[in-house]
Amino acid sequence: MKLIVCSALPTSRIFGEKVDAWWYAKNGFDVEFWDLAPIFIASEKLAGFYSASENYRYQGPRHTTFSDPAELAEALRKNATAIFFYLSRFDRMLDDDRLIDLFNRNRIKYVFQHFDPYDPTVSFSDYLKKPLRDLRARWYSRSCDPVAIVTSGTTGRRQAVARYSSAQVISIPSVKVLWDEGVSPERNSYAVFVDESIAFDPDAQLHRNVLCVDVDSYYRRMRDLFRVVEESLNIPVKVGCSGKYHYPDPQACFGPREVLYGETLRLVQGCSLAIGHLSLALDQAIVSRKPVVLVDDAAFTPWRRNGFRDVIRRFRQEPMLNTEIGREQLGLAMSRDLSFYRDVEEQYFREPGVTGDYRQICAAAFRTLAS
Repeated sequence: MKLIVCSALPTSRIFGEKVDAWWYAKNGFDVEFWDLAPIFIASEKLAGFYSASENYRYQGPRHTTFSDPAELAEALRKNATAIFFYLSRFDRMLDDDRLIDLFNRNRIKYVFQHFDPYDPTVSFSDYLKKPLRDLRARWYSRSCDPVAIVTSGTTGRRQAVARYSSAQVISIPSVKVLWDEGVSPERNSYAVFVDESIAFDPDAQLHRNVLCVDVDSYYRRMRDLFRVVEESLNIPVKVGCSGKYHYPDPQACFGPREVLYGETLRLVQGCSLAIGHLSLALDQAIVSRKPVVLVDDAAFTPWRRNGFRDVIRRFRQEPMLNTEIGREQLGLAMSRDLSFYRDVEEQYFREPGVTGDYRQICAAAFRTLAS
C-alpha cells in the first residue's frame, strides 16, 4: 500500500527520525515524504529554522518538496487512494485549511498525529478559560475529517475523541521517549543537564519569539548551578544537547563539562538526576523513574515561562530559579517519592496494555484503514 507522510511545517531531523518514514519503506510500504512547508511558510523563515545545525533538515524516502499550490493539488488528485499521515495537525498550528479542503474534496484518507498530549489546566484561571479554548479548537477543526489519530496515553485518547469523535484512535507508546531499559545502574553516577539551545532555538526563530533577554548571564548562572550540583552531590554534570544548535565553544557556555549531541535520552536513562527547563526530552525521566529539578532563570521572557505550565503538570513541581537551588533543594529532589510517575506515564505516554513497537502498531492500523 502507498503511504505519504507529509508536513506543512519544517521537519527537523530529530522529529523526522521519531516518525521514521524510512522504517515503513523498509517494511512493505510504498512511501513518499512530502515537504509542504514552502507553500505555507516564507523562505527566509525556513532558512533560519535550518541554519543552526548541519543536516538539521529531515530527508525522507522519495523526498518531494512542494512550493506551488497547483502542483500540490494535482499530486493529491493523482494519489487520492494513498493513506496520508499528516504531521502538522491536531491543533491548528498554521493556516492549512486549503490543504484540508483538498484532502476532503479528493476523499483522501488522512491521519493526524497527537504525539504531545498535555493538560493545559494548571491554574484556576485555566479552568475558567477552558470553555473558550475548547470552542476555538472545535471551530478550527470543523472542516477536518481524519480517519485516525495517532496518540499516546489516556489523555491523548480523551483529547482525540473530544476533538475528532469519528476518527479511530491509534494508541501507541510515546515516540518521545526510549522504552528499553537503557544503561546498567552502576553507570548512573552523574547528573545530566537537558540543554535547550537558548542561544539559538530554531522553533523560536521560526515564530519570532524571544526566549531569553540576556543569554550570557543565563549561561553564567547555569555554570554556577552546575558547580553547586557537583559539589553537593559529588557527581559530575554532563550536558545533553539535541543537535538543534552546535555550540562553537561549548566550554564558554557550560564550563569544563562533557557535552554530548544526540544522546540526551540515553543520558537521562542512566543519570542520577535530570536538570532542565521544559524540554520534551525531560519526559524520559518519567518513564525511567529519575528525579528532576526544573530550573527557571531571571532572564527568561514571559513567553518562555508560559511553557512551564506543561511540565508543572507532568512533574508536579514548580520550577526554581537557578540562583535559589542549593544543597537542601537538591537533597529534597533526590529523595522525592516518584511513585506518581506511573500515573503520569499512563496519562501521557502509554495507556495500560499498550506495548510493542509504535511503528508496527501504526503499520497494522494503516493497512486496515487502506483496505
